[in-house]
Amino acid sequence: MSTTAEAITLEGYVEVMLRATDARGINESGDQDASRINAFFFVLLIILVAFLSVQLFVAIVTDALGASDAEQTILMEIAQRAKLSA
Repeated sequence: MSTTAEAITLEGYVEVMLRATDARGINESGDQDASRINAFFFVLLIILVAFLSVQLFVAIVTDALGASDAEQTILMEIAQRAKLSA
């Protein structure tokens, strides 16, 4: 779990990815770039999580700004009606 968290936050994921690509199996010595599937996993994880987190951030900001605009429009309509009836 902490390895995935490191990859998602991009804090020191390079070292973890390099160790994962050098890993082979239990009681086997590691070779450089022995497992390319592990590297593919890290690259895919980073791309997907980075994309999803950016999309989530944009959605939250857009929603907040939309709600703010809607409230402002309603308040302006109330003020205009009050001026017309006065």
